[in-house]
Formats: sequence, C-alpha cells, structure tokens
Amino acid sequence: MGSFSVIVTNALGSITSAVVTLNVLPAPALSDVVNGVSKIWSGGTPGPVVAMATNWIPIAAGDSDTTIPSTFILARGYFLGRVVVIGHDGLLSDTALGQFDTSRFMLNLMLWLNQTGQRKALSSSGHGEVFNIGNMNMLGGLLSPSGFTLNSASTPLNATNLALASVLIIGNAGGSFTTNEIEVVRQYVANGGGLLLAGLGWAWLAYHPGTTYPMTQMAAPFQADWLNGYITDPTDQLSGSPIFHIFYPNISIPRPSISNAQIQQNANFSMLINGEPGRQYRIQVSTNMVTWGDITNLISTSGTWQFTDSLFTNYPQRFYRVASP
Repeated sequence: MGSFSVIVTNALGSITSAVVTLNVLPAPALSDVVNGVSKIWSGGTPGPVVAMATNWIPIAAGDSDTTIPSTFILARGYFLGRVVVIGHDGLLSDTALGQFDTSRFMLNLMLWLNQTGQRKALSSSGHGEVFNIGNMNMLGGLLSPSGFTLNSASTPLNATNLALASVLIIGNAGGSFTTNEIEVVRQYVANGGGLLLAGLGWAWLAYHPGTTYPMTQMAAPFQADWLNGYITDPTDQLSGSPIFHIFYPNISIPRPSISNAQIQQNANFSMLINGEPGRQYRIQVSTNMVTWGDITNLISTSGTWQFTDSLFTNYPQRFYRVASP
C-alpha cells in the first residue's frame, strides 16, 4: 500500500493533480504454498524428483521411514517466472483433490505460480498428456472461485497461445515436444509465466526403456528431472500410496560426504562419496584451498560411488571437495 501523486494533462493544456492510495498485494511466498496444509496425497505410486541446480527448493517430501530419495515436489524461480515439478501427475486427479488438504495445496500452488496476476491457466494438450482439460474437472472447479480460468492450450505451444496464460500445466506428456516448443516455454517462464510440470519418471522408463522421457525434455532448461524409483511409506499411507506431511521449510536435502580416502597400491588416490541418488555432483580440486576447479561431474545413480584420481602424484599437494550441482 502507498500514496502517490498523480498528474493528468489533456489536449487543452489543463492540469489536474491528486493524491491516490493504491493497494498492491504482495506475490505469494513459498510459505503461502503450505499454509493450511498438513497432508497431501497423489494416489498411485509416486516417484522422486531431483534438482540439478541449487536454486530448487523442496516443497514436499517423505518422512524418516519413507524410501530414499523421497523429494516429491520442487519449486524454483526462473528469471521473472516460477516453476514447480511434481513426482506424480495423480496430484491433479479428482480422486487426489478430494483427499486430505490436497485441494488447498493445489490452489496455494497455483496462486504462487501466478506471478503476472492474470489468473489464467492453460493445460497443454496434443502431446499425449495423461491429464489435460478433459479430465481435470475438479481442478477447474477448485480454481474458479478464486478467479482462475482453466482452458486448453492449442498445439503446438507457441508464444501466441502462451501469451493468454499466467500458468501453464503439463500433466505427464507421453509425446515429444519440439525444440521450438521447449524454448518457447522457457522464454514464457523467464518473462514471468508459471509452469507446473507433473510427471512420473519410473512409469516412463518401465514402458519406454532406452528413450528420453518427454517431461525430462521440457524440464531440462530449468535443471530438474524425475528419477527411476518409487516413494513408499509403510506407516503414512492410504491405499498403499504415501501421505506426505513434511513440507517446506522443514525439508533438507542431505549434503554429500567423503569417506575412505586412501592411496591405492597402484599409486592412485581414491575416496568414497555418499550423496542423494539422482543428484548431479561435481568433484572439485585445488592446490591451495583458495582456487577450485572441476575435475569431473556425474549423476549419482545409487547414492554411493568411488572416485579415483590417477594424476594426484603430479602435484605437491591436492585438496578435494564435492559440490552440487
């Protein structure tokens, strides 16, 4: 809220001045996404999502007895826009929206993504989306009282149809996106748009081995992905599907650790690195602990791997550290 002096002139040269008070609503913060939310549920068997950049923030994850990794929802800002990645498209379903606080959570999430304030949502179609405007009836009804419209985006995705939206929803696409569509969506987000990507990584890999998941293509510019694995919980579950009750800001992604550092019999240096499965890591080296450089980078598949350096004898001293991403 603020008071501003306004001066108005017209073609006849008269000048009018006035003081006006404007009410400016602040954009929702991440804390607003989980406001009033204690439990959410997607149904089915959700899979973990993984951040490939440090500016992703976990929003929902499993608890102490949930399978690892258990990050279910990630969010980030991207230039002027915002992106959310969800580990099961079932969160968009009528069934899920009728359970626990899932409806409240989804409405909060849409408001957070609605950076431009237009409250116009588009659902992508034409790429084999499991969830689209045709089967998201409850979501549309949930958004309407808050002033949102929900319509179908024409195919292909382009700057013209995305200009009509403040939030784009992609509900588990099974068909490929063109390079141009991916770039158009990236630019749309960079200019202030909101993007909700709901996928299921393990299902794609199970039925399409050796191929690239289309949702991975769309998420690549924002540096996130879906892992090949399940999230299960033996205690907090409904119909075998985990109930998520750990939310931002009470989620921490484990830091990588180094152990078993040793010089091998062949004079190579080796060390064991522990991290989160699916996360990208960089091994950095230095001779003075001031200037660091990458020696390699990798994506951890199991969470534990051995690193070997055959060149360490070329230096009087060499220091190592692990960074992500």
